[in-house]
Amino acid sequence: MNPEITIDLRLLPVERRHEAVKQAFAGLRPDAEILVVSDRDPRTLREALERDHPHEFTWAILTRGVPRWRVLITKSAARGVKDLPDSTTMTAIL
Repeated sequence: MNPEITIDLRLLPVERRHEAVKQAFAGLRPDAEILVVSDRDPRTLREALERDHPHEFTWAILTRGVPRWRVLITKSAARGVKDLPDSTTMTAIL
């Protein structure tokens, strides 16, 4: 994992959080990644990205829960939203 952009949403006002990620995503090249750090469940962020960019990214939860969520968003080269297993699942698989 070597994200092109890291956005710590905890440092932004709530009303600017989604827009910051959407703008960063729009500028990404295919296969590039954004690491998003948040202090709350980013479910609504994912829903907003799915509305605005359907089938254009993968979403992998790296850290889940309070006090910090970490999500890796990868812009897809091919269309198709995919869920990747979170790190807990990945550890269990290994």
